[in-house]
Amino acid sequence: MRICWGRFARSVSVLLSLSRVPSPAAAARLVAALGPEVVIGEPSGGYVGRLIVAPEHGPTGTPLTVTAEGLPPGEEFQLVWRTVDGAWKVTDAEYRGREYRAVAYEIAKLKTDQTGRLNAQFVAPEDFGFMHDIVLQQGGRLFTQTGFSIHMTVEISPKSGPVGTPITVEAKGIGWRPLVVRKRKPVAKEWARSRHGR
Repeated sequence: MRICWGRFARSVSVLLSLSRVPSPAAAARLVAALGPEVVIGEPSGGYVGRLIVAPEHGPTGTPLTVTAEGLPPGEEFQLVWRTVDGAWKVTDAEYRGREYRAVAYEIAKLKTDQTGRLNAQFVAPEDFGFMHDIVLQQGGRLFTQTGFSIHMTVEISPKSGPVGTPITVEAKGIGWRPLVVRKRKPVAKEWARSRHGR
């Protein structure tokens, strides 16, 4: 998202895109650049092995290390990143909201050693914010998975300037799900109810 202000601007222009838009300064690749889109695996006969990611959360561009153990030795697996692909729902001149479909992209193909372990490093891609599954699978069979949460970040440029300086606001890691705000009861009413047993 980019928002620009000019000295005599009468309106604020906001551009929101359902697909990820690259930034010239971005260290992370777009999620689709991780690798080919693959079938979303499903567990068969229960989960096998254990997958760990470190760190467990951070902004796009965070270097990640994944390690796995307890897998069949000497076998090849797909390391997969799960996300969603978004589109506008438009018919003729009528807007009907947004729709998302689950997608998965191959990060790498990895082979377990003789003890059933493997490890890999990659960079958290530029993607929607919040939780994403990182999965080990063979074809359509999911063996094990873990999760990484992308932080939302906001940057402004330039950091300072005289009145009238155009300002660019860039936000990354915006979540695709709507945020739900829960209303809290006033503290005084909660206290009164607990005091009088009502």
